[in-house]
Amino acid sequence: MTGGKRAKLARLGQTEALADRVEAKGMLITVSMLAAVQSEAYLLIDRPDDAQRIAIRAAEFSREHGAGGTKPK
Repeated sequence: MTGGKRAKLARLGQTEALADRVEAKGMLITVSMLAAVQSEAYLLIDRPDDAQRIAIRAAEFSREHGAGGTKPK
């Protein structure tokens, strides 16, 4: 793995820690926006499983907080 890719993965890890803090505060729109950015970043570095994990987590959070959303198929 190159140094650049390693640095980007470290930043993604930081965004996941941020997402945990934002979720704890119940900031629905921020959770959704952050999840979209994270998922897209994971797809760009060819990690679809991580992208799906983040998207499912955001959808579950949204449903738990009354935002509806769609269930994964």
